[in-house]
Amino acid sequence: MAGTLPQEEGIALIRKLAEDDAFRTLFEKDPRAAMKQLGISDEMLASLDPGCVNPRTLAPKEKFAELLKDVNSEAFLAAVGMQTPEARLR
Repeated sequence: MAGTLPQEEGIALIRKLAEDDAFRTLFEKDPRAAMKQLGISDEMLASLDPGCVNPRTLAPKEKFAELLKDVNSEAFLAAVGMQTPEARLR
């Protein structure tokens, strides 16, 4: 099972993605380097689903700001969970 960012680190990450254009640019190119810049450990990064540290185009800053309004919401927890949805077959 993939790792989940601790809430404090998750909040810091989402806040930077909501407010810091330079950080967003780095995250889009190299998510791993961006998270290391926040102090997220190599051990934690290694525990994340590999797809979560691949370069990507981010949603607008407003979407990340919206997540910060309720850090206990399902959407926020999914964002900091850095987990991709899974299909379970019986």
